[in-house]
Amino acid sequence: MGSPIEPKLEHAKIIPQLFFDVIARIVPGALAILAGLLLTGSTWLSLFNTVIAGVGSTESRLVPALLAFGFASYLAGQMMSPAVKTLQRLMESICVMNFFIRREALSYFCDIERKKPKDSDGKSSKKPDENPDQKSDGGYDELRLRHPAVGEMCQKIRAEFLMHYGIAVVLATSAAITLLPSLSPAIEGWCRRLLLFVALLIGALASAVRGRATCDTHDKTVVKFLKAYRSLQESAVASASTSDSQP
Repeated sequence: MGSPIEPKLEHAKIIPQLFFDVIARIVPGALAILAGLLLTGSTWLSLFNTVIAGVGSTESRLVPALLAFGFASYLAGQMMSPAVKTLQRLMESICVMNFFIRREALSYFCDIERKKPKDSDGKSSKKPDENPDQKSDGGYDELRLRHPAVGEMCQKIRAEFLMHYGIAVVLATSAAITLLPSLSPAIEGWCRRLLLFVALLIGALASAVRGRATCDTHDKTVVKFLKAYRSLQESAVASASTSDSQP
C-alpha cells in the first residue's frame, strides 16, 4: 500500500513543468498571436466570434475566448520549437565563449577525460558524431533526478533562455512580414514599414543575445551544482572508507 505522501510529491513535480510551459511556450506563443493580430489589424475576440458564430452571446464568449487564447498560445509555442532550437544552435556556434563553457560542462557532466575508452595505442576512441549537448543535458537531468530543488532552479533558467529565443524568432518573423503588404495590411506606407522592420530586427537581435547570455548562465549554474554534488559524494565515500578501515 503506497504512502499518502507520494501523490502529493507527484503533484509537486507537475508544478515546475507548468511554469516551464508558461515561460518557454505560452509567452512566445502569445506574442506570436498578438503580432499576427496587430499586423493584420484584427482582434482575438473578433476572430474567436467568427470561428464560433451563432454559439451563445457575445458577452458569454469572453471567458472561453481567453481560455482558447491560452491554449492557442501553447500550441503556437510548441510549433515554434524547431525554429527556437535552430536559433539556439546558431547562437551557440557563433559565440566564442561556447567552447570554454561547453568544455567545462562536459568535463563535469560525463568525466570525459577520466572515463573515455582508450585504444590499444593509448588514444581516445571517442566517436566523432557524439553530441556534446546530449551530454550536457545528461548533467541537467541528473540534477533534476537527484536534487529536485536545484533541478527546478536550473529548469527555470532553461525556460528563460528558451523564452528569449522564442521572442527573437517571433520578432524576426514579424520583421520579415512587415515587408509583405499582402500579409500586413494594417501597416500603411513604406516608410512605416521600413521603420518597423528595423525596430523589430533590432529587438530580435537583442533578444537572441540575451537568450545566449542566459543559456551561458544555465550551463555555468548546472556545472557548479553538479561539481558540488559530486564533491559531496566523494567526501561521503572517503569518510565511509575511513570508518570501515578503523578497528
